[in-house]
Amino acid sequence: MPLIDTLVMGRRTYEETLKLVGQDGFYPDQQKVVFTHRPLTAGPDVTTVSGDVVSTLQQLRQTPGRGIWIVGGGQLVADLLQAGLLDELWVQIAPVLLGRGKPLFPAGDYAQRLTLVGQQPLGELTELHLRRRDQ
Repeated sequence: MPLIDTLVMGRRTYEETLKLVGQDGFYPDQQKVVFTHRPLTAGPDVTTVSGDVVSTLQQLRQTPGRGIWIVGGGQLVADLLQAGLLDELWVQIAPVLLGRGKPLFPAGDYAQRLTLVGQQPLGELTELHLRRRDQ
């Protein structure tokens, strides 16, 4: 049984993932919640939301289910970190130095200490599993 049943993401993450895997390969058994301020053509298992990220996630956490995976975007993650609503993080690191580009997390007031729970190689990537220290 999967550990999650709900995916939460921003519009760009949703659209880019659809390009890569198509509708049939995009976690077909999980509900998807997509934050967007623009109209979005979405599949039947997708709910679009344009409201407050924090209050929406608090509502999702109150519904019965197995778990919620915040797939991306950076601002969405930053808002949830600032509200203390992310218990664990899985971050994939690629051995590439870009020198410039979009930061993993945008500037914000969410400094916190994390504990390294585990790490594993994923092809050329290394995945870090991190947990908030107050958990």
